[in-house]
Amino acid sequence: YYRPTSKMFARNARTAAASGARLLNTSAKTASNNSALVGAAAAAVVGGCVMATEASPAQNASSLMSMLSSINDKVSNIEKAIGAAEEPVESFMFTSESVNEGHPDKLADQVSDTIVDACFAQDADSHVACETCTGTKFVMIFGEITTNAVFDYEAKVRQTVKEIGFDAPEKGLDYKTFKFINNIHAQSVEINASVSGRGQKPEEVGAGDQGHMFGYASNETPELMPLTHSLATGLGFQLTTVRKNGVLPLLRPDGKTQVTIEYEKKGGFIKPKRIHTVVISTQHDPAYTQAKLKEDLMEYVIKPIVPADLIDSNTIFHINPVSFLSFFFFPFLFFLHLICICIC
Repeated sequence: YYRPTSKMFARNARTAAASGARLLNTSAKTASNNSALVGAAAAAVVGGCVMATEASPAQNASSLMSMLSSINDKVSNIEKAIGAAEEPVESFMFTSESVNEGHPDKLADQVSDTIVDACFAQDADSHVACETCTGTKFVMIFGEITTNAVFDYEAKVRQTVKEIGFDAPEKGLDYKTFKFINNIHAQSVEINASVSGRGQKPEEVGAGDQGHMFGYASNETPELMPLTHSLATGLGFQLTTVRKNGVLPLLRPDGKTQVTIEYEKKGGFIKPKRIHTVVISTQHDPAYTQAKLKEDLMEYVIKPIVPADLIDSNTIFHINPVSFLSFFFFPFLFFLHLICICIC
């Protein structure tokens, strides 16, 4: 086993200082002359101390303790500088959540995406700022669109809602009967002129909008995302899968998942230690009892996704902690981008 010289020095110096302190504590209590401090002095010299032998035992003891303390502080600073210090182990919690395709904000995402796709399918020069808000029994699209594409906006939206799985009034939204509101209008002439880029060099074209994002890659998972995120989205996707493939047909489209993991941090590195809490809230048919729902979700959703080695006897599972039956998850919800615009 190879140990770098710098780390060996730091370790030896600290050991010498510690040995001197232990010997000194013993000698100072039992000795009445300088000879009793020989062992402590010898250890201290190894650590870099020089002591006066002409002083009294009490003076020598006090002086040596002071020097040993100084050595210990200096060694600590050296260890930190050369990376040899023993880093303390810290623990912290980190939580990620995810929403299913039937959750209002995810439904709003998909509706807006459908309009964007339909515009660009026919006109590559389209300028689309389509927002969506939705709630029980209605979907509204609004915003500014400049395009030569021609299509049935309502038909596109209803098809998207159908594919998500809202196909009956008791689910809170029925693609056949919900109220559709279209408040789309054209982009203003002034803005369009500055961002269209027609006859302009790229550096002369104005920005239609601005956005700032940041993030990082993590080696916790193959997809390079934090494990909490991967598990939360994986549970949500599994909920959708077992609902659509018939394994759990009493589930309904709306739902949310959340995972909290206890992490261990040491020396600037973090690793998942254990899963602290798993939360699943899902819309379902009233015929589902709470006991049966929990049993099925544990077997067909949680077990296939959550690593068993990170679950222990203290892991908490909240399955529909608040009753979540046939109603739509929120009475209304504006798409996140719209909220940002209103705030700014």
